[in-house]
Amino acid sequence: AWFAARDASRAAERGASAAAAAAAARETGEGAALLRKAKQMRMNTESRRAVFCVVMGAEDFADALDGLTRLPLAETQQREIPRVLLECCLQETAYNPYYETLAAKLCERAPKKHRLALQLCVWDHVREVAPSAAEGRDDAAGSRRRVEKPSVRRVAHLARFVAGALVSGALAPSALKVVDFGGSEVDGAGSRAAARLFRRLLLQALLGVSKAKAPKARAVFQTLAEKGLGRGGELGATRASLERALADEAFVTQGLSRAKEDAGKSDCAANVREAARQAGRILRGELA
Repeated sequence: AWFAARDASRAAERGASAAAAAAAARETGEGAALLRKAKQMRMNTESRRAVFCVVMGAEDFADALDGLTRLPLAETQQREIPRVLLECCLQETAYNPYYETLAAKLCERAPKKHRLALQLCVWDHVREVAPSAAEGRDDAAGSRRRVEKPSVRRVAHLARFVAGALVSGALAPSALKVVDFGGSEVDGAGSRAAARLFRRLLLQALLGVSKAKAPKARAVFQTLAEKGLGRGGELGATRASLERALADEAFVTQGLSRAKEDAGKSDCAANVREAARQAGRILRGELA
């Protein structure tokens, strides 16, 4: 069985290599540049390079979605798709909703293949940005890992990606259970400042959605309220810490525009403050 699995994996790697070469051969100059960029971003397997070439060489998310579904990847290699997507998103100079939309469409088309892999990938990045106190003790008991301080850009992109995935349904609201809104993360290598920034930007992205997406954002808080009821609730600690964070209006609205000309925007300070109050009432069970 082991030899059969190894042969299948090697065959899948060869198929992925051929797919990457085919994607790169569409346009010789652009294809070579994509392969060089993939190596620079440490896409160190054929499957990752194939996914990278399809994602970055596509005309739009529909073209990328078709290309990804045609890749001859084994079941274990399918897990690389969300990881490549998120890494590309975090390395962009400015946030690009293309990756968020593509991830949502992938989870919509094949939820069993991609939804759990996306959640685990997001959790890995969240733990790098905001390690919990328990994880810090575990590291201290053994040998603490030296993790580079995350850049503000990566933290901001991760917050917006997670918020968008929650609103679109690509991530379940229960995925927020790894986010410590109470702020008890360990203080090391700038983790406390990065964690605070991540929590604030995540809340602002969830609360400052457009009117069309507002019902879906409220549904996220409604699910957290329902699953966090009582001491034995699955998300009781998350609901309680999130409720306290939403009550701190100065924290939630920090850095947002208070200018009169921006009063009509969904992500201005006044609108985010009102959305935070409504979300708090939902978590307390005062609003259905």
